[in-house]
Amino acid sequence: MLEIFFYRTREGTECDLVIAENIHPLLSIEMKIGAPKTYKGLTNAINDLGTSHNFIVSPDVVGVLEIKPNVFSCDLKGLLAELHSFFS
Repeated sequence: MLEIFFYRTREGTECDLVIAENIHPLLSIEMKIGAPKTYKGLTNAINDLGTSHNFIVSPDVVGVLEIKPNVFSCDLKGLLAELHSFFS
């Protein structure tokens, strides 16, 4: 069963959406209003969760771009395509 969570630690590490299956995190999604970039909090969340597919969604991006290993920057359309591919 798929579940969606918000992730936040006491130290302030957070991720907007975590999609998990049977409590095992599969992927993370961070929403940004401006230019997408990785930052310490997101990197910490990815390391904590152990997700292999991570997305930063921003209206400033067209398509899907890998900005770090296993971290992709994309627009909403690109995210939906990636999710469809991942879960098909």
